[in-house]
Amino acid sequence: MTPARSPALSPRALAPAGRDRPLDALAVSRHPSTGAAVRCFELRADLWRALLGQPAALASIAERAHRALHPELRPDGPLRRLEAAAQVLGCSDDLGPRLAYEAARRAASDALGPADPDRCVVRRLVGDILARRSVPLAEPTLGRWCDILERRQAALDAALNLLRARDEQIGRLVRALRPPGRGCAELVVVASQGLQWAVGRYDPRRGVRFDRFAEWWIRRMIRRHLAPPPAPGPRPRAELRSTCAQFTTLHGRAPTEEELLALTGEPLEQVRLARAPFSHHRYPREREIDPAPP
Repeated sequence: MTPARSPALSPRALAPAGRDRPLDALAVSRHPSTGAAVRCFELRADLWRALLGQPAALASIAERAHRALHPELRPDGPLRRLEAAAQVLGCSDDLGPRLAYEAARRAASDALGPADPDRCVVRRLVGDILARRSVPLAEPTLGRWCDILERRQAALDAALNLLRARDEQIGRLVRALRPPGRGCAELVVVASQGLQWAVGRYDPRRGVRFDRFAEWWIRRMIRRHLAPPPAPGPRPRAELRSTCAQFTTLHGRAPTEEELLALTGEPLEQVRLARAPFSHHRYPREREIDPAPP
């Protein structure tokens, strides 16, 4: 007997906060899974905030983050403002520059968390700092800084592990999308990968519950895994553009090439064509073609 399919997400459920869906962060965070996702979002920002808490090492950290982050996600503006505030703070010990630096550090850390959804950059930076624990540093000391980074990273890892253990949602979606005669084990692995992508990219400021956000990612990854291999040759871009539009509505930004490849499995050339701005007049009209010289 074929299991009943769960209802698909409606456009209203994917709509961002705004005129039609006002943002109620408190109401969104009351949901158990969403509250845990909000906690992970805050801990990720706290880890970046601790990483940016040493003005003496800020220039090196900002330069490495600028090189390592994806160009489409990199928050250049907040990083520049933070570096400028650190330079002013180095020339003055007054309260005003200190408050300006703390405000710029908070804004930069809030922007760097979503810019590093898989935490590859922050893990690399924190690992390099912890490896140099024996090097003395000015106030605050490097040892104290490393202790803060270790505590923040351990708290974030524990919260992420708790959020990723969502067996009930994964099992429900696997049972709903599993075709007859297909095993569940491989689909559970694919659904877990989709949940990992969702955990790193969830932003509670969008006003969407985490279970709906994660369901969109898990459904996409399972459908991509179950889709037959594409035939060679050019294919229509309607489905790719639809995925781009849904991603933009849900995340508040356009997908990167890597994210679109993970969601669709299409070749890189097709993904780049789908992300390119569409023009209704790709070829010149007949009257626009200059007549051949006599």
